[in-house]
Amino acid sequence: MLPLRLAAVSAADSPTSVAASAVAVVQPPFSLVPLNTLANAFRQAVHIRKRPGPEWTHSILNGLEGAHPVLRLAASTGLVLGLADKSVTIPTRVQDHAIIALAQVMAMYTSVEWDHNSNDTLALSLILAAQSLPLISSERLQALPLPTLVNLLTVSLVFAFTQNDFSSVSSLSRLAGLSLSLLLDTHPEQGLASAQECLISLRDLAARPDPPKPLLFSTVMISDSVLSSAVYIPPSRYTEITPLDLAHTTLHTLSHMSNLIADFGGIHDAFKELRKTTYLALDILASASASSETAVAATNAFINELVQAQSPLDLDKKAFALVCIEQLVPASSVGTIVDKVWNLVEPHLSSPTTSNRQVYESAHSVVLAIFARAQSESASIPATQHPESDSRIDKGKGRSKGDDFPTLTLISFTRTLLPSYTQTLIQNSSPNDRLTTTQLCMAFEATARCAVACDKPAATTSSSISFSMDNGEDSLAEMIIEDIITAARTLENSSHNDSDSREQLHRLRLSLVSCLSALPVHLLERALEECKRVLMLPHFGGSGGDADDEDREGDGERREALIQALYKEILEKVGDREKDVVVKWWYDILGDFAAATAAVGDDHESRMGRERRWGDWFRARL
Repeated sequence: MLPLRLAAVSAADSPTSVAASAVAVVQPPFSLVPLNTLANAFRQAVHIRKRPGPEWTHSILNGLEGAHPVLRLAASTGLVLGLADKSVTIPTRVQDHAIIALAQVMAMYTSVEWDHNSNDTLALSLILAAQSLPLISSERLQALPLPTLVNLLTVSLVFAFTQNDFSSVSSLSRLAGLSLSLLLDTHPEQGLASAQECLISLRDLAARPDPPKPLLFSTVMISDSVLSSAVYIPPSRYTEITPLDLAHTTLHTLSHMSNLIADFGGIHDAFKELRKTTYLALDILASASASSETAVAATNAFINELVQAQSPLDLDKKAFALVCIEQLVPASSVGTIVDKVWNLVEPHLSSPTTSNRQVYESAHSVVLAIFARAQSESASIPATQHPESDSRIDKGKGRSKGDDFPTLTLISFTRTLLPSYTQTLIQNSSPNDRLTTTQLCMAFEATARCAVACDKPAATTSSSISFSMDNGEDSLAEMIIEDIITAARTLENSSHNDSDSREQLHRLRLSLVSCLSALPVHLLERALEECKRVLMLPHFGGSGGDADDEDREGDGERREALIQALYKEILEKVGDREKDVVVKWWYDILGDFAAATAAVGDDHESRMGRERRWGDWFRARL
């Protein structure tokens, strides 16, 4: 009945008097149920009212004058929610009423320490305000003492999580994130301090055993708002707290909840808000490190903390650490990469059976990030200044303790990794629960491209890396190509040629094709020569005797897949200078391609038609 009377459906009802009677019924001590009931009554009245215009809302607000602030907050919260439900513009007086009521409740606690209780007036007011204030304009929210509000919301959240009462956590977190974002935008100095205090409280909660899943959502909601605003604060407004500190604290908090993140499939497969928050925090760390030695030290310290916090049994935390490290490789020191990162990564490169899939894939991603940085650094060094591989470091090995080496550069360290990592990839070419074919090809391509760059970096632009070694000298890149070819030929000639071996052979051949765009001309010619040999093989899957009819039928599909991979590599990825080589190679064997893939029994006309079709297809895309 109350919503109907408030809506003034009957001419006998006065909204002002009905509102005054409604709030008079609820008496202290207050509790959440009657306050929510009161708020819902006003919300439903808005739904019932056909045109809840300013005149009607003003009449309602007049009836609230003189009531206890928490009752006025409950009633105005109902009005705000109802008007928002109907997509009606919320009158400024309604917005002001909610803000003033909350401010009056907060003022009661400014001179005394707040001993939080789930049923005290301030706690109830924050829960009500958390429903309505996010719908109120930012300009009006600035009238509130935002640092105090953030502190009170943080205390409420800590209390809720320690009591395992998650009923209002979502709305409180949303209001905390909104308040911090607004504070960072308007008063950055205060905002940075308040944000760090809030994030530290969340971090401490996450560090407890078995943090609850709602804590992950609260952390993401608040951290996303904080970091998204903090990145726009000019350095001149920084205090002792900077966005770097906020990002650092956020990542620590998420690391404590790595088991919860794993439940969502890890960072890569988690919900988009978690991915955004994590990568934003990592971007802040990495970008700060690019311009500040202090930030580099902070990044190294964070990586060291991640490494030291590892437990052999906690693979979820290791997966999170590797995701972070992958993004921070460009911003960390060479010493950290050599002494910390590599030692964490190396044991997980061989097979996911010794770890879990996320750790396995992330470990490979970290290695490729190291190669990408080495390639970038190599491209920026004039060829005359290129640091050659130290003769006292054996290929495939790192530094040994006690060795009196000069400072190891990232390029020279990478040169020691490339041979052993190539062999690791060859081992991972087995199709059984290893890297997918796409992942394997991408890894081989990145490895070959890095090897070319580290052999002899371009003097000016990175685009010339691919043809900077046309003199035919031996190189790491040549070693990689020959290793792939040798491994594939070994499988070809194996007497044990089952379906897994044939699939592994196919994956190695596709990997060779994926390297073409990374190679200088003299190595490109060598790789194309091997591709031609493979395509012309009468027994495409190998010469072993274990193949059945199904295997041989699959060989035709694999041959076709290899040709399609060649199409894609040549048309989309090979550079202009190298394209002259591959086009000439293509047309030299165009007829042989058609014959090699012709079905048994094809006549001459069919083969010629296929040759013309492929030639026209290729020419149309050049």
